[in-house]
Amino acid sequence: MSGDSRTPTSVPTAMATIELRWTQEMTQAHLDLRHEQLRVGMPRGSERYPGVDDDPSTRFLLAFDATTGKLVGCATMQAAACPHHAHDPHAQHTPCRFRIRAMAVAAHHQNRGIGSALVRELQRQATADGSGLWCNARLRAVPMYERCGFRCVTAAYELPNIGPHRDMVWGD
Repeated sequence: MSGDSRTPTSVPTAMATIELRWTQEMTQAHLDLRHEQLRVGMPRGSERYPGVDDDPSTRFLLAFDATTGKLVGCATMQAAACPHHAHDPHAQHTPCRFRIRAMAVAAHHQNRGIGSALVRELQRQATADGSGLWCNARLRAVPMYERCGFRCVTAAYELPNIGPHRDMVWGD
């Protein structure tokens, strides 16, 4: 995967045009968005993923409002094999070598297609790298992932202090 050198991609969504940018740099705005959307009521610092955010193979996909330049979405693409692949009778031939983590969309920009645009770009990059994707999806995000072609491989389970999730895979 390439880092910051790629040209940003403008993507029209339901209500706005966003610009998607790949980076290896973690910014305060990125951490703030993660904390605001993914770690409600949890202490600062809980939005960081030690061993993931600082891993040189990790890439971050950021979505910016093309009009204002403000960060409105983010996702992390971690190099991590899918733990379900070997046990999944539906798995095909392409392994899932990348995990989506810490995907968030700013509150005032949700339900406008930004999350789907992030996922489609993650899928494009995974395909270019000859891989599928997997994630631990919050229950409220499962329908969006399903619209993007993911399928659930676990029953719902609770992540302490975070909420109910299901593991999902795409492209395996």
